[in-house]
Amino acid sequence: MAGRLEDPFGMKFILPEHVTLLYQHQLDKQLVKQPVIEEDELASFRFRLWNLKRASFAPLPNLKN
Repeated sequence: MAGRLEDPFGMKFILPEHVTLLYQHQLDKQLVKQPVIEEDELASFRFRLWNLKRASFAPLPNLKN
């Protein structure tokens, strides 16, 4: 029985709907779970990104004379 569970595509008769569901199930198993980020960590990341974005822009010269 373990052979069928390990290799479901080795069986002879599989409906096309089942094949697509089995492929989708295999893809879903490969996905990586998203980490759980606390609210204070998220705020810290946002502040760092905002600060880096703000610091990366050089001030424009004043061309009005």
